[in-house]
Amino acid sequence: MTYTFYNNIEIMNNTGFTVYLKVSIEELANRLYVNKNNRPLLRDKTPHEMLTYIAENLEKRESYYNQAKLIFDAEQMFADMDVDHIIDNLMLYLPQNK
Repeated sequence: MTYTFYNNIEIMNNTGFTVYLKVSIEELANRLYVNKNNRPLLRDKTPHEMLTYIAENLEKRESYYNQAKLIFDAEQMFADMDVDHIIDNLMLYLPQNK
């Protein structure tokens, strides 16, 4: 299901749990560049073209992404403690086992 089509964000929020791992355009470009050959829309773009493409698309999509139930600043998210922090926050939203 694509997040930004129709009312998909509402459906996703009503039937599941949505998380937005927010990073800067530059960081997103760096992360995507590593695997750009696996992404047809990015495959033939130079680093500058990729940055422009990502910026334009993020501007269109961010209002949808910001409707996620939980938003994390994932700019520096690499360490295990960052993952632990996310898990701790997610656990707050899950039903408690009895």
